[in-house]
Amino acid sequence: MTAQESNQRILLVDDDQAVLDGMCRQYRKNYSLVPACGALAGIQAIVKDSPFAVVVTDFKMPVMNGTQFLAKARRHDPDMIPVMLTGQADLATAIDAINRGHIFRFLSKPCDPEVLRACLDAAREQYQLRSTER
Repeated sequence: MTAQESNQRILLVDDDQAVLDGMCRQYRKNYSLVPACGALAGIQAIVKDSPFAVVVTDFKMPVMNGTQFLAKARRHDPDMIPVMLTGQADLATAIDAINRGHIFRFLSKPCDPEVLRACLDAAREQYQLRSTER
């Protein structure tokens, strides 16, 4: 895989398949997307298919929440840029996600498609900067 290809790959992790399907339909023309239904499937995708430029995860999922998922994911893919997209947008959740998960952006559901697109573009740019520095 070339550096350019890894700069484009985005892992989407959510426990709701309908959300994943909708995001894939919305953004498939702009990005190389890899959907994973649930945190465990997300970890499997990272172990098997890293690197990813960006990882977008839901917060509230069975087995482990988004912050716990990102902590495990970072061990396998430390350069990925994490984005939290969640309907669980209370202040305590946001603070925990930012402080423990080192979140690049914290967005609430439903998220305007243009806001998410701008976030994904900014996250990919951040990944490129991080990769260039190394």
